[in-house]
Amino acid sequence: MINDCAYVNQTLANLLMKNDVDVKLQLRTRNLFDKTILLAIKLYFLKADIYHCAYLLQDCWFARKFNKRPLIGHAHGSDIRNIDSKWGKIIKGNLINCDKILVATPDLLNTAKQYNDNVEYFQTPIDINIFSPNIQNKKLNKQKLALYCSKPGDYLESKTKDKLIDQGYKIIQINEFNYPYYQMPDIYHKYDLFIDQHLNPIKSKMCLEAMSCGLPIVTYDGNFLLNGKQNREYIVKYHDANKLITRLLKIYQELIM
Repeated sequence: MINDCAYVNQTLANLLMKNDVDVKLQLRTRNLFDKTILLAIKLYFLKADIYHCAYLLQDCWFARKFNKRPLIGHAHGSDIRNIDSKWGKIIKGNLINCDKILVATPDLLNTAKQYNDNVEYFQTPIDINIFSPNIQNKKLNKQKLALYCSKPGDYLESKTKDKLIDQGYKIIQINEFNYPYYQMPDIYHKYDLFIDQHLNPIKSKMCLEAMSCGLPIVTYDGNFLLNGKQNREYIVKYHDANKLITRLLKIYQELIM
């Protein structure tokens, strides 16, 4: 597995290893040398039966230039949504030349299918054991708290903000990049509601994690999904990483055969 995005490949890798799959997880940082020259060297010498690459930029480009096959390109959103940017040529080339394209959100399907016939929507996997409801429910603060995790360029619509304040919520805004993955369940448990981003017509991974923890949410379009139990059930039904790993193994088998 090459690279990661939002801890998706690391989640999948951990579960693949529990299913007796030998996984080589090739991660990198955003350091210029690490994500270019060192990355190229590592991928050149990487040997595997199948190559699963997160994000359709240089990692995927190097993998196909070094003829790492079969190659799965796993699109996570901002790659395909930026297909007309300065990186568009690389993104389009990866879409065209991968043996299989997985897209993390359904809004990416139509664009991906313009370049590759073998495209599949693969739901974002959530570890429902890590992201689980706070059964003890020992919330000391009586003030209702709403967590808004902002993204660059995002904003909270005034009507949503006013509605939450009218309902007695105090809105706390944090940066999504400031907290380690394994600290996030404890953070969600401190809040009574999660407010999703408003930039794209999707439920973000953080929103899915909050739902898995049983939190009510406000979606990208301002809808209030206030039944925390139903939110948890939705994640268990559609995003349980344990179920998705079975599906991923079938995808691998089809490409290797």
